[in-house]
Order: sequence, then C-alpha cells, then structure tokens
Amino acid sequence: LMMSMGPKEDSTLVIDPLYNHEGLMKAYQVRAKAIEKMLKEAKPDFVLFSFIGNISQLLIAQVAKKLGIKTLSIEFCKIGNRIDLTADHFTITGLKEEMEKIKNKGETDSEYQAGEKIIENFKKTGSLKLDYIEEYKKILAEKKTIPLTIRAWKSLKYFFLHWRNYLKYKNLFLYHDITRGPFRLFYQKIRRVWREWRGLDDLCSPPNYQEDFVFYPLHYEPELSIQSQSPFYFDQVTLLRYISRSLPLHFKIYVKDHPQTTFNRPRSYFKEILKLPNVKLIDHRISSFELIKKTKMVFTITGTAGFEAALMDKPVVTFGNVFYNMLSGVTRVHEIEKLPDIVNNLLKNFKP
Repeated sequence: LMMSMGPKEDSTLVIDPLYNHEGLMKAYQVRAKAIEKMLKEAKPDFVLFSFIGNISQLLIAQVAKKLGIKTLSIEFCKIGNRIDLTADHFTITGLKEEMEKIKNKGETDSEYQAGEKIIENFKKTGSLKLDYIEEYKKILAEKKTIPLTIRAWKSLKYFFLHWRNYLKYKNLFLYHDITRGPFRLFYQKIRRVWREWRGLDDLCSPPNYQEDFVFYPLHYEPELSIQSQSPFYFDQVTLLRYISRSLPLHFKIYVKDHPQTTFNRPRSYFKEILKLPNVKLIDHRISSFELIKKTKMVFTITGTAGFEAALMDKPVVTFGNVFYNMLSGVTRVHEIEKLPDIVNNLLKNFKP
C-alpha cells in the first residue's frame, strides 16, 4: 500500500500507483532480494538508522530482523537535545520500564525531580528546548532575507543540477519526495509560490476561546510516521470526518496546518475539510501552545502536539503507535466505532 502512493502530489497521501499490483510486487521482491544479498555479504553486527523515513529503510529493517541482525534507530526524545538509541523503530526501547522505575522511586528521585522541572517550565514557556526546531526556524528566517535575484539564481542552478542527475540516474526517480523528476519539481515549486501568494486567509477563522473546541494539528505528509505507525488512519480528511461525528453537537474542531507544509497543500484540500460544519481552519501563525492551553482535547495520529498536550494535563486521543501512548492522559484508538464513547468518557471523567 505504501509503495502504491505514487509521486503525483507531494503534500497529501494519494493512493495512485504508477504500476499495477503485479508490478508493485515485482519491485518489492527485487528490492527485498537485493537487500538480503547485501546484508548476507556484509554480515554487519547491527544496522544503524538515523531514522526510518521511507519504504526502503523500513524494508532493510525488516529483512535484517528476519536474518537475525540487530537494528537500531536514533530517536529524538522531544526534550532538549536528548537522543535515544532504540531497537523499536516506532517507540523507545525500555521507556515504559524506565518510567515505572522512576515512578516507584518517588518524588525524592533526581530524575523524577528533573522531569517535574521540565514539565513546569514547558507549561510556563511552551518550549521543550528542541534545538533542531529552533535551528529550522532560523534557517527559514535567513532564507527570507536572501534577495530575490539570488534565490532565483540558486533555484535555476538547482533545477539544472537536478535535471543532470535525473538523466544520469533515471531509474532511481520512481518514488520518494526528493527524487522526483525535474519538471515535476519545477511545477511543484511554481505551484507553491502561487499558493503562498494566494494565501488561505479567506478560509481561516480566528480562534474563539470562549467556545468548546478540540484541536487537531495536521501532520506533515507524506511521512512514514503516519503511513507505517498508523496504516489504517493515515487519510486525515477521512479521520476528521470520524472525529466530527464523535463530538458533542456544540463542539468545534480547530484544524491547523503543519508548519513545515504551509502552502504545500492545495486549497481544495482545506475546502474539503471545511465541508464539515463543525470545523474551523486556524491560521498557521497562531500559536499551537495557546490552542492546546484552551482546548478541551487534542486529537493526533502520532504528532508531537499530543505529547505537549499530555504534559499540559490535557486529554489526548491518538490513532497510531507512538511512544507517549503509555502516558495516563493518552488514549489510543484501536476501533473507530468506539471513538464517540472514548470522547464522551474523556470529557466527563478525565482528571489530570
């Protein structure tokens, strides 16, 4: 299913394959056999991933597992500059057991006290001191200061470099965001510039903190965290329809775009979401921290907003396999038919 998501739209998960089922199976088998051959010849002690972000890396991990080779991933812990080496590529190995140890030691434990300080600081500032996020914001800000002529020259230079690589390695340009063909790349860049110029102000509504609402931050797409960690709920428009039907009559759903996909999605995507009568689209410049503080509940597939909401003592509903599912304020949905009951129970009985 993941391989059938062809490179026709870079901002939404559209099942629109380049090949039929037999063609996809052949591609999968050829790649799996090549990976198996490579691992048998190399005989590594373990395979280390910076992260598993696409089907090829996931396939390497699965083949290695079948061959009895250990696999490790570098996982950001969502707090400061801390990282973790994990053997479970969708959560953090040993996290639950470690949490139980700290909890049993009680408030006198130094790690318990450090955790309390981090949570209290986050509640005051809205920051988990994630340097990689701050660095990304800094890069974006610096890009805006570059003169238009220089940006145009760099874009043109990159286009010709991309075209050269495409002609040289054409067979590799099948799937994946960064390996799209040059003309498709050019078309998507022009389209994004148009979307940014056109804007979404006419579709957005200001938040009304006096009304009851739940918060759903859109995920970055395409991304393996929702394709693999939530294979049955990756269609966010459909998921919002489920949430919409599960809320009390007077509740609103505040939907906000992901900061890294701003203007990547077409206006038609947001118009489809806004067909739901209890949905409001919130401007991407509005602080998610403020929305989480005022919301009654946060819905997310596997997003960081769910972790932040849990730290702020808000009820969280997730639809995928993510490390913070083990927290007491987080409910993982396994059966969508039970969502209305889950929502009703959390609204009535949730206690921080």
